[in-house]
Amino acid sequence: MATPSPPPSPPSQSSSPSPRSPYPAPMTVLPTPPVAPGAATAVDSADVVGEPLMLHLGLARLPFPIIGMQYQQLIDERQESLVIDGVDDDGQSRTLIVRVGADTKDFEPLAGKRTAVRVAGRPGTFALDRAGDRQAAVLRWRTANGLWLQVAGARGETDALAVAASVRLDRTYRCVAPYRLRSLPATMKPESCSVVFRDEGATSMLSVSDGSFHILITTESRRVSDANDQIGGRPARVVEHRGDGGAPIMEVAVDRDGTVLSLTASGRYDRTLVRRIAADCDWIGGQDPATWAVDPLTSDR
Repeated sequence: MATPSPPPSPPSQSSSPSPRSPYPAPMTVLPTPPVAPGAATAVDSADVVGEPLMLHLGLARLPFPIIGMQYQQLIDERQESLVIDGVDDDGQSRTLIVRVGADTKDFEPLAGKRTAVRVAGRPGTFALDRAGDRQAAVLRWRTANGLWLQVAGARGETDALAVAASVRLDRTYRCVAPYRLRSLPATMKPESCSVVFRDEGATSMLSVSDGSFHILITTESRRVSDANDQIGGRPARVVEHRGDGGAPIMEVAVDRDGTVLSLTASGRYDRTLVRRIAADCDWIGGQDPATWAVDPLTSDR
């Protein structure tokens, strides 16, 4: 990595949304998870994409007024994405997806009319697929070290190229969470993680698995209003039901004073273990990811 940067400040918002707007006030700065000082970047090596709980995809500037942003990592797939929600000047909602990966599996397809373009001196392809009054714009290119980059959801070629010029791989961020899982078995490893920024603050998603037992752990700014149990001395809701295909699923939601910690267990799960993981969660809380656990899978910060 180049010069290490300090952790970013929490995202700030304008004072209040317009009375006529159905959307929250847009963010005035680009939110990011905490920087990992000294960590290798995707410019240094393409191999770092897929490094557990490390994020390498970023933007240099706001592409438009945004009301939400999600940083996501798919570890085994060696892919990352930024999902950016915002509002145009005309008040219309829009979503932009930026991706980086070792390959383009599950990327939005290059459908429709294709045009050869250049992105930061590299060859790329812009595709525009029109169907009635709808259109799908996708811009894809490859870095010098072999990573694939893509912008989907732009308004057209000029817009896509402007966003592409803002994509950066020269910083590494930590995919943090507001807790540490003290009772998580050592056999369970991260599959994916996300840090999500919205007007009400930051939340997280983390998926872990040992190959047969899977848990999706999420946080959300709300309360458990329909508690039917207690876990760790806190109000909780615990239910089991059949998911798609009929396989059993266990859902646990624990009230953490205005934030809900949710665990969704599937596969060959153990009910007692799922409850213990939830009960023994070392909760940090707060809406600033700079204060969250560097590694939620350990007891260290």
